[in-house]
Amino acid sequence: MARRARREPRRGTPIVPLASLGDIAFLLIAFFIITAELTKVEGARIEPARSQDVDEIDDLSPVVVTLNEDAQILIGDETDATPLSELTGQLQALLAGREGDQRVVTVRIDRANSHRDFHPIFRAVGEAGASAALVGEFLQEGVEP
Repeated sequence: MARRARREPRRGTPIVPLASLGDIAFLLIAFFIITAELTKVEGARIEPARSQDVDEIDDLSPVVVTLNEDAQILIGDETDATPLSELTGQLQALLAGREGDQRVVTVRIDRANSHRDFHPIFRAVGEAGASAALVGEFLQEGVEP
């Protein structure tokens, strides 16, 4: 009986389809653009204050207090104004279980407000046992606000 010799399959150079790499790159860019937009602070639209003393921070606190141009206090994405008398209690509830550096409140203030409008917010943040991180824009030297 004759035996048939087994042949090893030829191992050539693998072919990598490069045509789809452009599609994959486009999808990745679109994904990162969309997710970057989602990480921005949402809520009431404000015209942020400008200063030369603005530093960049890595991550914003998930607890956000906004003082809009009508001097209304908004917490998070809520559209209903929060009375100043309730602000400390609501911040304490939102910050419950957080310790030390995690007890930070991001404060957004429309530039139309004066210190009389936003000073009580800082007092409420302090009474809640938190520190405030202000949101603003960098003002270049020689550029009018």
